[in-house]
Amino acid sequence: MKKSKRSNVDPFIVMDVMESARKAEANGKHVIHMEVGQPGTPAPKRAKQFISDEISNNDLGYTVTLGLPELRNRISKLYGDWYNIDLNPDRIIITTGSSGAFILSFAALFDVGDRVGIAAPGYPSYRQILKSQDLIPVDIFTELQNKFLDALFTEAKGNYSKAMRIAGYSETTNPYAIMQALRTEIIERAELEMAANAPKAVLSMVGVIDDPTAIGNREKLSASQQILDRVGLSKVEKLNVSAEKPMGLFILPAKNDDDSTETESNE
Repeated sequence: MKKSKRSNVDPFIVMDVMESARKAEANGKHVIHMEVGQPGTPAPKRAKQFISDEISNNDLGYTVTLGLPELRNRISKLYGDWYNIDLNPDRIIITTGSSGAFILSFAALFDVGDRVGIAAPGYPSYRQILKSQDLIPVDIFTELQNKFLDALFTEAKGNYSKAMRIAGYSETTNPYAIMQALRTEIIERAELEMAANAPKAVLSMVGVIDDPTAIGNREKLSASQQILDRVGLSKVEKLNVSAEKPMGLFILPAKNDDDSTETESNE
């Protein structure tokens, strides 16, 4: 069965943790739940009584699209009583939880391919719902996270612990959590750093040509080749040379004993 590309989203990890906790409880283990912000109180008595009366006395059918008008009016009144906000009930939509509201809001605000800024770290479902609608989530990092990324690629020279100290994280901060939260950004910054050093790698290889006997040139050449391979400038095994007049013979070093060197000279 064909699967859509938009369905390829990361799992909501908290649900995996909840399932593991459920299995542990089913096996008789005592679990203290800290994986999700569950309400700590039961539903209000008036709400429970209203639902009980509706189920007992009325048919269970569909409501109007935006939700019961009485409920929307009462929510409007609550905003006025609690927050002194004059909220038009026509602007209120009743959804089955926040995820349904996100889908409606994102569909109303954004077009396919739009880039949408979200806090990082933040509520994971923002990212998943945006991706499912062919939108591009863009992380907006905290000041500490930006300092960490800058330090990682400058003063710390790739040392995660040193970068955390420079950024100002406390000693109790879990480095693994920081790296996981910034994984995509670290990879992107590494790719940019590699591309930025491509010219230096080319000049190093030219330097080897000028002085192939210099100490350390073998290591420099190897490092340069690694950088150029990663930015898409892979070495070629064959050169086609054309000129109006004969230019002589071009000799390329063999890769291995088993490989033959190809040379061509075209007039």
